[in-house]
Amino acid sequence: GQYQIPFQFSVPKNAPASFVIPKFGRNGARITHSVAVGVQKNGHVYYVHSCPFQVLSPLNHQINSLMIADEKEVLLCCCISRGSISLAARTDKNAYTSNECATILYEVYNRSSRRVASVNIELVCKIRYSARNHNHYSSRKIVQLKCGSIEPNSGFGSKTNPPSSPMQVQLQVPTVEFSSCQTPTISVSYFIRLQTMTGSFVSNPSVEIPVT
Repeated sequence: GQYQIPFQFSVPKNAPASFVIPKFGRNGARITHSVAVGVQKNGHVYYVHSCPFQVLSPLNHQINSLMIADEKEVLLCCCISRGSISLAARTDKNAYTSNECATILYEVYNRSSRRVASVNIELVCKIRYSARNHNHYSSRKIVQLKCGSIEPNSGFGSKTNPPSSPMQVQLQVPTVEFSSCQTPTISVSYFIRLQTMTGSFVSNPSVEIPVT
């Protein structure tokens, strides 16, 4: 006869996210999940059917209500100071889905004699996996925005006098291939990076905000 036996189970909180990377040469990695149904007979289990399912990444990062900040001294020819530039930023959420808009608040105070040509905002994916003493690492920009310039001795945000509102921009998250994943052998992480671009002979403040 035919029988139906309903059941349910809880996916562990520390279960790694489902993950598949196509092979690049000899390198490849995957984490897959499935529910298997088996029949036990004479002490042996015979698996007769399995159903794959996908585990999504948990929200590993808390929303940071405070700005993440960086300040760099602007150096010309590696030793001549031209003042300093401060950069600070935060996001509205700690996790985003494909085709969602990420809202980013940032502030810049340019206390130098150099013009900030642009503020670059990037969504970056880092992938690392290892097995049998072989390691693979890659980092790539998924999407990039270039925001406006800041003249010397000017800016916006909490450090200006008088303080002003931060700049708000939206970054469209495209369709991504891999969900965030953290295991001892496989790591996929995402972060939003902001950087002020001031020229080839000066230091550029940079802020990285981890997201899932």
